[in-house]
Amino acid sequence: MILKEKKPKLKVMIVENDPVLARDLKQSLERMGYFVSGVEKTRKEVMEGLESVRVDLVLIDIQLKKKTSGIQASRDIQSRFDVPVVFLSDIPEEKVLQQIQATTPHGFLLKPYKDAELESEIAIALSQHHQQNIFKKAEKRLRFALMCTGYGVLITDGVGNIVLMNDAVKEQAGFVSEHDLTGKSLNHVIRITGTDSDWNTEALMQEVIQEGKRIFLKSFQMFNSKTKTWIHMTGEGAPIQAERYQILGMIFIFHVK
Repeated sequence: MILKEKKPKLKVMIVENDPVLARDLKQSLERMGYFVSGVEKTRKEVMEGLESVRVDLVLIDIQLKKKTSGIQASRDIQSRFDVPVVFLSDIPEEKVLQQIQATTPHGFLLKPYKDAELESEIAIALSQHHQQNIFKKAEKRLRFALMCTGYGVLITDGVGNIVLMNDAVKEQAGFVSEHDLTGKSLNHVIRITGTDSDWNTEALMQEVIQEGKRIFLKSFQMFNSKTKTWIHMTGEGAPIQAERYQILGMIFIFHVK
């Protein structure tokens, strides 16, 4: 007879200052097959608990004891631990929506809730967190690949502001760190010259970001922050597209002529 290995139960931490609600919630979670790692009442207890036990999800009441809100505790959790957070509240969602959104929670349940609603919200939160981790890993791999290439790479957001540059940009254009360019418009860093002089950077960004075109530049200049001069380069810009052809920004690849 072949025995199937049992999967370990997912661990959930409850943060609830009402002992009756905490008890009922614990019983509900255990019926669903989750392991409750602890029932905490304050931010301090939450942080100490997460330091000692690795959990898969935190269910946290928006209103906690000792003048600490669950929203504040959630910010602390997300700044230190890779754990999804689902808020519990008896306050209508629209009244706390703005505060909740600022903490990027994975779910919200309005009391009183049914077990089916609780189970569904937890499943969605865990799935969403899993997908986010996949995207984060993919982003790290992409970032590593960009850093290793010998070509200069600039990535902008949807309005043309630079959000990422690789090490080749620092080497070729004299920038000390990524912060030298992050947040600045591409228009302030490059200017188009030579056979493409009838163009300008604003027109380039419009064609790539707004119209989704791929542009090749035989000649343009990029400002060198060390020498305070403009250096001649060649390169191309292409749109960064999401699903349904939504353009999120542009990638600009170049090298010294």
